[in-house]
Amino acid sequence: MMKRLLGLLICFSMFFLVSAQNGDAVTGKITNLDGQPVARAVLTVLNTNIEVVTDSAGDFRFSGLGAGRYVLRINANGYALVNKDFQVGIGNEVKLEIKLSDASDQLDQVVVTAEKH
Repeated sequence: MMKRLLGLLICFSMFFLVSAQNGDAVTGKITNLDGQPVARAVLTVLNTNIEVVTDSAGDFRFSGLGAGRYVLRINANGYALVNKDFQVGIGNEVKLEIKLSDASDQLDQVVVTAEKH
């Protein structure tokens, strides 16, 4: 009887240990600088297989990350690409609020050169 109880205790301990390593949910909202939701933005957690798309209200949710530091890449048509650092802790839900600027605000440098013939 004692061996059975010890076995059950070990099984439950392993279950909770594995659950804790999976981390908790990451939720949030993507908006533009005017506070309007950005729908269909693609969010990718770099160096993982996690990729989600925001709903019509700009909301997102994903889980399955272990405790640690991550980079979330947000890509939405018409908006500048954003990389956002965030950290997941054991037993903590992460809530992110991210504002995107228009793509026209993010211009590459242009170099003009000329030669005289």
